Amino acid sequence: MFLREMTMNYASLLAAFPDMFPMCQPQSEALQGVELSALRILHLLQNTAYSRDFMLELNREIKGKDSDSLVEIYRFVFTELREGYASGQLTIFDKEAAGNLDILANILSESDEMKEIFLGNRQKGMAWIPGPNGMNLEKGIGSCEGNMLESQSVLGPFFSVSFLPNSIGLRRDDRFKRTADKTENELKGCKTQQQFDKQCSVLQEYHHTYLRSLHNFILTLFKGKVGRDPVMRFLAACVVSNYNRSKLGHQVQDNAMKKQLSAISSDSFCLNALHVMHMFSLPFLDFSKDLWKKIDPSYLPSGVRIDLTGETPLCATKDLRRPLTFPKEYGTVSEFYFMELEMVHFGLIHIFRKYKELRKILD
Repeated sequence: MFLREMTMNYASLLAAFPDMFPMCQPQSEALQGVELSALRILHLLQNTAYSRDFMLELNREIKGKDSDSLVEIYRFVFTELREGYASGQLTIFDKEAAGNLDILANILSESDEMKEIFLGNRQKGMAWIPGPNGMNLEKGIGSCEGNMLESQSVLGPFFSVSFLPNSIGLRRDDRFKRTADKTENELKGCKTQQQFDKQCSVLQEYHHTYLRSLHNFILTLFKGKVGRDPVMRFLAACVVSNYNRSKLGHQVQDNAMKKQLSAISSDSFCLNALHVMHMFSLPFLDFSKDLWKKIDPSYLPSGVRIDLTGETPLCATKDLRRPLTFPKEYGTVSEFYFMELEMVHFGLIHIFRKYKELRKILD
């Protein structure tokens, strides 16, 4: 007990007053004060097994010494963790890609206070739902474009890691080139179809591991009192900001489409967003239970959260249309179901069309 208290006191002093211990690892000539504290906590989280009790007590000690420092420290931690994804440094093959998501989930599971710090982080031009000219959209999501959501939002870069490209110009997509080179090296030694299939399964597991960590991270943020509505707004923005994908078809070589293509999210982003929505939807897609009966078909024409009322309806003739009565609010069952449905429409179908066309070009 005495040893634990000494360790905790030292760790809290190290975090709260980093300049008192200049020789402690990791050292940094560029950082000092709160940023150096954050660097040391990040180093601790990335290099030791996570202890919820230890971190809760450490955070209480830091907050007791200086409550403002706790907020600043974790803003820096969250920003640094996000930077690995935003910069394209992390690929699907890096264990830190899934590992850093697990670190974030562990931190956010501590308290709603940590979630509020994460949700409110605006460092390096971040926004929760980005709008034109770098503004943060407090209400509505209609003016957010897919490329903005992927690159400028707090959550966007975490959805960009997969085997698929992140940009139209493959030559400039360093993450994809490194992923493709690694994949090619892993597969070129296969001499039989059985070896090839086995190695493909091994490679696919990298993405499965990442998707599990991504879903756990988003689910952790969703739980509690403060994260539910922001997460729902972000997932809705994934759909609305990419509705143009359904109109682009598979015209990957049409120069007239380049402007529209540059305004949508990448295939990696849409594929990962679809997976998260699917995992949220799974519990009520079991027809042996009655949860699916809570799906309200009036959700899409209501324009609530996902406003696609300007799109051409399937039932377009006036004599077949009927006035609908909409409820005041919808449950998460209806929201997640129709978010996934529209993400299949705007995301997955476009991906299939595009890569079918690319395969024809390559053949």
